[in-house]
Formats: sequence, C-alpha cells, structure tokens
Amino acid sequence: MKKLFALLLAAAMLLAALTGCQAQTPAQETAEAPAASAGEDSDEGASSAKEHVTLEFIFPQNNPTNDWDLIMEEFERRTKDTLNVSINVTLTGFDDIGQKVSLKLTSGQQVDSVFVADWTSPSLRDMAIKGQLTNLDAYFHNDAYPGLARAFDESYLNQNRFPGADGEYHVYAIPFAHEYGAVGSFVYYRQDLADKYNLGQLQDIDDLMAYFDAILENEPGMIPYVSLGMDGFLAIAGYSAWDRPVETKHNYGEVNGIGYVIKDDGTAYFARSAVAVLDPEYVAHLPAEAYNAEDPLYDYHAARQWYEAGYVSKDVMNITDHQGMFCNGKAAAFTRGIDTYSGIAAQLAAGVPGSEIGVVNVLPNKDAEKQVGCTFQAWNFAAIPATSQNVDRVMEFYDWLFADDANHDLFEYGIEGKHWIDAGEGKYTPQTNPDTGKDYNFDAYVMTWNPVIRRFDTSSPDFIIEELIKGGDEKYFYKQAHAGFSFNTEEIKAVDAKVTEVLSGLNGLKNGSVADIEGEIAKINERLESAGFAEWVAELERQFNEYLQEHPYEGQ
Repeated sequence: MKKLFALLLAAAMLLAALTGCQAQTPAQETAEAPAASAGEDSDEGASSAKEHVTLEFIFPQNNPTNDWDLIMEEFERRTKDTLNVSINVTLTGFDDIGQKVSLKLTSGQQVDSVFVADWTSPSLRDMAIKGQLTNLDAYFHNDAYPGLARAFDESYLNQNRFPGADGEYHVYAIPFAHEYGAVGSFVYYRQDLADKYNLGQLQDIDDLMAYFDAILENEPGMIPYVSLGMDGFLAIAGYSAWDRPVETKHNYGEVNGIGYVIKDDGTAYFARSAVAVLDPEYVAHLPAEAYNAEDPLYDYHAARQWYEAGYVSKDVMNITDHQGMFCNGKAAAFTRGIDTYSGIAAQLAAGVPGSEIGVVNVLPNKDAEKQVGCTFQAWNFAAIPATSQNVDRVMEFYDWLFADDANHDLFEYGIEGKHWIDAGEGKYTPQTNPDTGKDYNFDAYVMTWNPVIRRFDTSSPDFIIEELIKGGDEKYFYKQAHAGFSFNTEEIKAVDAKVTEVLSGLNGLKNGSVADIEGEIAKINERLESAGFAEWVAELERQFNEYLQEHPYEGQ
C-alpha cells in the first residue's frame, strides 16, 4: 500500500504587492449601509432614481463578452428609475490583474469593483490585511439589502471572511461559487479519438494512460496531455502510482506551500522540508493509512515518468493556455473543473469540427464520503477598493443582482429568448442570438456564481449535472484544519519574499522536467535555509497554533 499525500495544486502567483494604496480613512472602517435599498421608493408616486454614476469594474477575462453591449442596454433599461448606474468593464489577464489594479489606484483612477482571489497577485488576503479593501460587513444581513441576504447566508459568509489591518475577520469581498469543490480530478479528453482507437469511455487513470499511449502512437504532433506550467500535473500523475485507501482522519494539510500535521495534543507541526514527507517528524504524526515509506516521492517520480514517456510537452513550463491547445486540437487531454464543461464542449466543437468531448474522473475513491478536503471558501471574489467613492452604489447593484432570478439570469446567461431559453426544472438551453449571430460567453465566475441561484445547461450530460450537484453536497467533503487561517507576513516581509521565491523552484519537479528529483529537493532545502526558512516556518507555526486555540482540529 502506498502513501497518501494529496498536494493541492493551486496557482499561487505572489508576484507583487499592491503599492501606494495604504489604509484609507472611512473606507477601512465598516461601511455604513443606507437605511433603504436602491429599489425602494421614498414617497408615493416619486421615482427613487439616484444621480447617474458610471461604475468601473475590472474582470480577468481573456476575450470580450459577446453581446455585452446588449446586456448593458437591457440592464440600464430595467434600472434607470432605481439604480441609475452604468457599468464600464476593463478586461485584463489572470496573471496581471493585480498589477493593473495597482496601476489604476496609484494613478488616482476610479476603480469600484475588482476581481480578487487567494491566487491573484496581490491576493485577497494581502490586500485586506493592508487596508486596501472596503469592509463590507454592514451590507450583509441588513434588511436594506434583501438580495444579499438571500444569496449569502451566515454559514457561507463565515467561511469567506478574512483578517484585516485590525486583526479581526471581516467580509472584504463578495464570494462567487457554485460548489464547495470538485469531488474528483476531472480530465477532459477527445471521446472521438478514444472511440477511434477502441478504448470506449475512459473510466480511470489506467484507461487515461492507455489513451495517451494511443495518441503517441497514432497522432504525431499532438500532445497527449497538456498542463499549465505554473500548475504542474503532480497529483494527476501520482494517481497512476497510488492505491489510495479510504481515510478516516485528516489531520494534515498545507499552508503557504509547506505541509503541516496536527499532533495528538492538538498543536500543529510544520515540516522543515520543502517536501513535507522527507521530514521524519512530520511523517511520525500522519495517520497510519495515509503514509507508507515504500516510496515517499512516488508522485514526483510518476510526474517524471509521464514527462519521459512523452505524455506532456517538453516545453511544459512555458505553457499558458492549456484549454486553448486542447480546444484547437493541439492536445488530446487537459485538466479543468467540471463546472466549465458546457463552455469547453462548445469551444472544442468550434475549434475541431466533428470532435466529441469526454470527461474522466481519475480521483480514487471518488464516491466515498468525507474524502475531499476543502476550506468551504470560494475561489473567486469581487472586492471594492478602499479608494472607491461609490461603495453604496456598487453594493446596491450586487443586491439588485441577487434579489431576483431574472436579474441574475440576465448577466449569467444573457437575454432570455435571445441567448437562452428556460427549459424548466432549473435548466436552460443556450442558443445563438438570432439578431447578432453570437453566443453569450460571459465568464460568470467573476460576478454571478452563487450556491442559491443557478441553472443547469440542458446540453450537459446527466453525469455532469450529478457531479455538479455532488460538489455542493457537504457529505463528500471534510473541512481542512487550516480553513479560515491567514498567515500574516508583515513582520517578516523580506524573508517571506525570499522563501516564496525558493519554493517556486518546486514547479520544475511538479512538471516532471527535472531528472534528479532527490538532488533538486536537497538544493531547494539548502536555498531555503539560506533564505531564512527557519525563522519563517517558526513564525508560521506560531501563528497557526494561535489560530488552533480558537479553532481546534476536531478529528474530521
């Protein structure tokens, strides 16, 4: 039996800190919400429209949304006598959204709502603790904002609060999510190619590797599996070398790239190695079912084997658009969340006529309960910079958005009858707008995803809908011990920058591009020591143990 060591591979782009925007005066304090919502008339027969204002939003979106001008026209028509706002959207890439926001703020430009997350640079946590975001506590569970109350219950909000400059946890951003997480690791592949080589529907990691072999043998020039260089494919490859037992205890995890384990006395120990399982003290406290020393680096070795076998591109470290390569026929498989199935299927159909999409869940024990760790936090948020002069107007918009399904549907799915048709039973059928010949392609995770309000695309197979529903079912998840914890690095900023840079050296190992795995890890550990890792990890451990005193590990 091989060990269990689940590395959560998230894009951690801590490239720059937002400068020139320190704590602002009133915005850093809890915003004082108005006594009545924007859509409520103040006296009989009078319009409640406010003075018109244009709100500036920033989205990380690679391509403009089709028919966005029509959505704006319809929105303004519906709200001209109430909200009376226009929305101007600036699009930027995922990798530079933090820098774009920083530039606008330091130059004094108006910014009213910006996409943020734990994985943006700077991250939501970084910005909140530096006083760069507006505290939004007063807008939730406030009778003046029934839409926000409807869409965001207290339990959901509690998992999406972050520490501010005052050391207390507040709502600094509106969370957007449909599910707690994915009950699996989903690999998209070409079903037409699998059928062509008599493989049928792929069921597990072994089937997937047989598919890769068929691609290598029969499709010259096509990459079997494409991965983003910043993510790596360590976990996926590791499933090929790991017989995972069902776990009954989850007292371990990872914070800021370093593995921790909760000891029997309830305190945490952080590994003193870049790869936690090489620290005997860490291993000593892992559950018996979670570790076997047969090969502590099995997942790294599996990633290397994929690289050597030609399953991935030799240029894997420089790949930035794995979905595009798959949907244009340059790659035979890639990994992404199941919640984007409909969009990927449409993109593949357009990019490779005659193709057919397939999805395989390669996670072992995918039907067992309490086997997927999560923080119950959203991955996507909208925050209001502390410099905004339109906080109330922005929150009135979001309240309107979630107050009525029709308002929400306008932005998430487009204009009913033009871009989509109500199919009943919580489903919808997207269609090409007959007036413009365009399909609505808004990246809804930047503004409208919500666990209370959602529809399912009728083009999604039943098993996709089942997986999406599972993603919102708590029984499949356990709450990770570090859920809600934030590492405050303000006092050790210089050391943190050095340690973070050294840890980024693991990317080559996670992508299988390093031949001498053990030697490279040893070099990284030496660099960590020179960077001040001992001080850094001791401070991380101290803060986490303080957090555990108020939020103890409960054996989940």
